[in-house]
Amino acid sequence: MASLAGGITLFATAFLIYGLLLPAIGLPPPVSECLNTDNALVPNVFQNLLWGTLITYIIAQWAGIKTFSTGMKTGAGLGVVLGLLIALMFYGAVTVFDEKIFAIGPLSFQIRFGLAGGVIVWVLGRK
Repeated sequence: MASLAGGITLFATAFLIYGLLLPAIGLPPPVSECLNTDNALVPNVFQNLLWGTLITYIIAQWAGIKTFSTGMKTGAGLGVVLGLLIALMFYGAVTVFDEKIFAIGPLSFQIRFGLAGGVIVWVLGRK
C-alpha cells in the first residue's frame, strides 16, 4: 500500500510540476522537443509506481525511517541524486537537449521524491 501511495504522489506531483507549473511560468519541460505524447500515460503510471516501490523498499528495509520529516528528507536526497543521474543520461544520450534540465530535473525530483518519502512513511504507520 505504501508503494502505491508513493507512486500516486509521484505521478500527481509530476503532473503539477511538468504539466501545470512549468508551462504557467513559461518553461517547457526539459527535452520537451522529443517527448512522446502518444500512449505515454501507461508507461508513466508504471514508472511512478516503480519509483514509489524503490523509495518504499529503501525506507522500510534499509533506512529505518520513523517520521514523516525524515521520510521527506530521505526522499528529497534520493530525488536530487536521481534527478542528476537522469539529467546526465539525457545529456549523454540525446541530441535534443536543454541545459535547464540540470536545474529543473534535480529540483523537481527533490520536491516529488521528498513528498513521496513523507507519504510512504505516513502510510507505513510510522510517527
